[in-house]
Amino acid sequence: MSKLWNVQFGELITRLETCMNSADGFNSLLSQAVKLPNSPLSSAALTIETTCGKPIEIGSAPNDYPNHVTTIHLSGFRHTHARLQLWFRATEEAGNQSTVEKAVGLIRQAFDAWWTPDARSPKSDLPMWTDATKRRGRGALELQRQSGNSLSVIFCDLDNFKVVNNTLGQTGGDRVIARMAEFLEGIVADEGVVVHHGGDEFVIVTPGGADFDAAELASRIIISAKSFDFEAQGVAVGLSLGIASSSGYPNATFEELVRLSDEEALKKLVKTDIETKGSVRICSSHVDTVGAVSFTNPQLATVFIRCSLATNASKPVFSNAWLNALIVAARRAWIGDKPLEEAAKAVTTALAAFRIPLDNTTRSCLPYNGSSCVEPHISGVDVATALARVVFEKCLCGGVIADEEAMLIKQGLDKTQLYVGNQIVFEVNSTASEIVDISLGAPWRVGDKKQEQASDVSLNYSPFILMEIGRNNLSILCDLAADHIVIDDRPVRGGGLPDFWELSLSRLVSSLGRFPNVEQILVVGDQNIASETVDKLHGVDQWDIDYISYKTAVHKDIVKEAQSRLREKTGFFTDEATAAA
Repeated sequence: MSKLWNVQFGELITRLETCMNSADGFNSLLSQAVKLPNSPLSSAALTIETTCGKPIEIGSAPNDYPNHVTTIHLSGFRHTHARLQLWFRATEEAGNQSTVEKAVGLIRQAFDAWWTPDARSPKSDLPMWTDATKRRGRGALELQRQSGNSLSVIFCDLDNFKVVNNTLGQTGGDRVIARMAEFLEGIVADEGVVVHHGGDEFVIVTPGGADFDAAELASRIIISAKSFDFEAQGVAVGLSLGIASSSGYPNATFEELVRLSDEEALKKLVKTDIETKGSVRICSSHVDTVGAVSFTNPQLATVFIRCSLATNASKPVFSNAWLNALIVAARRAWIGDKPLEEAAKAVTTALAAFRIPLDNTTRSCLPYNGSSCVEPHISGVDVATALARVVFEKCLCGGVIADEEAMLIKQGLDKTQLYVGNQIVFEVNSTASEIVDISLGAPWRVGDKKQEQASDVSLNYSPFILMEIGRNNLSILCDLAADHIVIDDRPVRGGGLPDFWELSLSRLVSSLGRFPNVEQILVVGDQNIASETVDKLHGVDQWDIDYISYKTAVHKDIVKEAQSRLREKTGFFTDEATAAA
């Protein structure tokens, strides 16, 4: 066996010993180790069998028979053994017994580092809340911060557990705890780590998950618990959950996040109110940050969801954690060829788990700006916009809905509806002070757009360029535009320098070449201050191509194409609100 691979695998073991990982995280690390050039393995698969529920699968198993199979005996009452299968590469070294034994030994060390067999609770067969667990949690938090990601903690508490103990006794209470552990592990294992904090309390750690990811996971836990048999013999058993994330507490330690998820989120925001008990809430150090933003024109949602489609799927879309959680729920449900109804159902289900009354507070037009609002205040328009956003995403590279079918949000006094064409695809009860129709237009597809001129530039989905006359604090449109050009028409005399209007026009022409998907130019501000540039944009049909090419130092073929694309595509506005509408 290669000494280099031995050293590299040792680094994997150290990572697992010092950093908490979900099953998916362990699977990713093991797969990377197997694929290393010096690895004697072609594949490795670990299957952790359970006495009830689905097994936990790590690694990948090809269709052919493995070269080696080993059974790892476990001492838990739910997890009795794990089966390790190894496939070796077709090399002479890989066939000898020494290589097999060393490979098995290394993977078993990695498994023990991840599974922590000596630190598992006898009542739940889950990792216990120990100093070693806290150390691995601190390691996971530090790793996520270094990579620019978040780590979230969900504190989970059983409702009515005192009644369970009084009714069923300690034996019955222990049985309910064991069933709760099985239930949580079955939902969470791939995405996070479930730790038995003690008694009827559990801590769920999601490395790499933001507050909205944790909220969506919590909604699935709440909904699934309603149909799970906890063997409480008729005693109602529910779950209340509190969330704290490093995205909301950038300087908090791992132990502080756990404390905050319990004391600030669970005890103060969930358990104290009969209306929220059995639900989930998020605590954060910057709860009111987004609420301070006054620009909340609902029509801006149209601009935002159409222009922010380049946002990475793992990143937040809105500045509201609950809306981002609804997006995650819809994406998770609407996969493959499933109908749109599946996404709509997922949004309705998650919203029911959150128990957030819908009011007049519209936040969907506020793009993510680095901080996430966790206050449970959203409107029916917000919820419909979150689902519409997922429809736009789904339509980018596929049909999904017909080209001529536009989307429309209809806000009534007591309900909000999302239309695709003439069909209502989503409806939610909500309270509003006025009737509003918000036209979202028809989704468009990347496949219909040309990008030959920008093959080395990642596709930008924003359909407009913003030209701002002076500085007007256009906080929303600046974030959404494919490009932002500040117009300044002050003349420059002498020195052979071009006038400022030439620089503005040159940048616009070049920008159109870099962003072939742009369909609209928004010019915002006092047109009198930028009369030279405005005149050129108003009179695009009268452009002297040779003269413009000479003055802007841009090839005349590019200028000619820009002239064609600008024709009847430029809008002039005095402020951000009218431009957005």
